[in-house]
Amino acid sequence: MYKKILSEDARERLVAAYEKTKDIKNVATMFSVAESTVYRLAAQKRKTGSLALQTSKRGVKSKLTPEMLEHIRKKIEEVPDITLQELIEELSLPVKKSALCDAILYKLKLTRKKR
Repeated sequence: MYKKILSEDARERLVAAYEKTKDIKNVATMFSVAESTVYRLAAQKRKTGSLALQTSKRGVKSKLTPEMLEHIRKKIEEVPDITLQELIEELSLPVKKSALCDAILYKLKLTRKKR
């Protein structure tokens, strides 16, 4: 089952219907959403005053800050043959080797020099 994204207009109409009737089941059925969606949107409206999508709260946040990434870049430029484990230990990074490798390849756009 996929998650249906409601437009902001539909969200406003849904919350208005809920605030008018206070009938969760009927409102959820009318808009073809789960009852939890009605509760969540009503709570979001009370808490923030907005019904906009909250995309900034999605996904796993990186443990590596931009400052850490810059330190990593400088360290690699100073010592090009440094290993991932040495980077983690010397810079006291809060990540595992695989996460550091991904950061170096995808965020810093650095690749290994092949012989």
